[in-house]
Amino acid sequence: MKRLLLVALIASASLQAAEVRVAVFGLFHPREVRTRRLNSGEFLLSVPGRIERRFRGRLEIVQSGAEVIPVVTMDLETAVASIVAAESPPGAGLESLKAQAVVARSYLLAARGRHPHSDFCDTTHCQFLREPPPQDSPAAQAARLTAGAVLMHEGRVVPALYSSDCGGSTRSQESEGFPYFAVKCPVVSGVASGHRLGLCQTGAAAMARSGAVWTDILRHYYPAAIIAWEGF
Repeated sequence: MKRLLLVALIASASLQAAEVRVAVFGLFHPREVRTRRLNSGEFLLSVPGRIERRFRGRLEIVQSGAEVIPVVTMDLETAVASIVAAESPPGAGLESLKAQAVVARSYLLAARGRHPHSDFCDTTHCQFLREPPPQDSPAAQAARLTAGAVLMHEGRVVPALYSSDCGGSTRSQESEGFPYFAVKCPVVSGVASGHRLGLCQTGAAAMARSGAVWTDILRHYYPAAIIAWEGF
C-alpha cells in the first residue's frame, strides 16, 4: 500500500499542469463560428443565432465535412471547475462539490481520446462542461481545494464514472479495469437517473449535508480506490 501510494503521489504531482482538448458546441452542428478575444486568455465563442459562451484556453477550428468542430485546449483545473459547475445539482454543498471535482479530474486524466479530433466533448457523452465559473464560486473553490487529487486503483488513475441519482444503491461492474462495487445510498428516491456506477450526485449532496467530508464521500462510492494527492 505504501509503495502504491508513493506512485500515486508522484503521478498526481506531475499531472497538475496537464491540459485537455475539449470539442464544444457539437450538438449545434455548426457550419460557422465566431470568436471575440477577451482578457486573461479568455474568449467568446458563438454559433451565430444559436449559442455564445466564454472559454479560457486556446481555440482550434477543425473542418469535418460541411461542419466545423471548435476544439478548446484548456488547463486541467479550468476544465475541472467548469465541469463541477455544469454537472453538480443545485444547492450541492462544498464537500460534495469537492468529491465531484476529484471524480471529474480522474476521468479527464484517465479517459482521453474519446473523439477523433479531441480528448472529450462538452456533453454528457463525456462530461457536461460550460464556461469557467467565477474564482469565488463554490465550483471553482472545490477544484482549487482538491487540486491534484485523484482516484487510483492498482497504480493507475481511475476513469471514474458517476450518475445523477442511483435510486437507492449503485451497482457492481468491471469497467475499464476498475471494479465498481454496489453500495447503499443515503437517498432512496426510487427513480434512478444514469448508469448507477460510482458517485451518486444526489447521495453525495445528502452525505455532505449530514456532515461527511469529500474523502468520506469518495471512499463510500469507490471502496476499491485510493485517494491520492500532494500532502496525503
